[in-house]
Amino acid sequence: MWAAMSILLSLTLQTAPRRPKYEFARCGTIDRSLAVLLSSVVLVVVLTAILFWKPSQQAGEPLVVYAAASLRQPLDAIARSYEKETGTQVQVQYGGSQTLLANIKLSKTGDVYVPADESYIELARRDDLVEQTVPLARMHPVLVVEKGNPHKISSLDDLLTRELKISQGDPDAGAIGKVTHDVLTKLGKWESLRAKTTVFKTTVNDVGNDLKVGAADAGIIWDSLMPQYPTVEVVPTPEFEGATARILAAVLSTGKQRPAAVKFAEYLGAADKGLIALKKAGFEVESSEPAASAGANP
Repeated sequence: MWAAMSILLSLTLQTAPRRPKYEFARCGTIDRSLAVLLSSVVLVVVLTAILFWKPSQQAGEPLVVYAAASLRQPLDAIARSYEKETGTQVQVQYGGSQTLLANIKLSKTGDVYVPADESYIELARRDDLVEQTVPLARMHPVLVVEKGNPHKISSLDDLLTRELKISQGDPDAGAIGKVTHDVLTKLGKWESLRAKTTVFKTTVNDVGNDLKVGAADAGIIWDSLMPQYPTVEVVPTPEFEGATARILAAVLSTGKQRPAAVKFAEYLGAADKGLIALKKAGFEVESSEPAASAGANP
């Protein structure tokens, strides 16, 4: 690059017309070569600035948010409202909570992480990826079937003893699968359900869609998704009583826009902003609290 600039400067000096003096009305006279030299130096400085200049994060780059697929409906609405109010673009990438965390670790990018369960926040903390968190909401796993319950499924044990098409979340990809695995492992029922499961899905939304289109007779989803799937109903399941997933928004250490990331996370957890959309979507929202530091318990 510098070689190219030197050549440009040399050519500028060589091709400039030679005149003994260059006169100015009030400033006396200066040598023409000196004027050309000064102009060339300015040109080099400008070209250098152009080559090395990079737009700042505040100059229009979007906030990158990694969020659990179960949050898509309310988070899309929240992001659009935030963009209108602040002018800051929000780019949300949805997926399974574990899958998203793996992407964050690999790419070392992202401003905010909103998994479907706080256990993923703790995993992220271990890798020093979390700077602070804001509490948002809670969800609970439920066993669902087609509305009207055509297969007369009355309990989780029916899934373990009958020939049914069962769809559930992959424990290695998303929170619904992990929570189901953890709860049923303690009860000694996980291996039996795993063996009977027809298909494991990457996200809870995929499980809900299997029930919606009739690809599965039963599945396990979050109770907060029930408004999105009016063609399914819940089967009372004592095994899931007390099982809870807590949703937190985490400001990531990988981001380059920390003040903006904090502002968005707090917007998500504000009683008059994000929590309104979450509650409307069917989530059990938490009271708005100050953001916690990285070393504090969420």
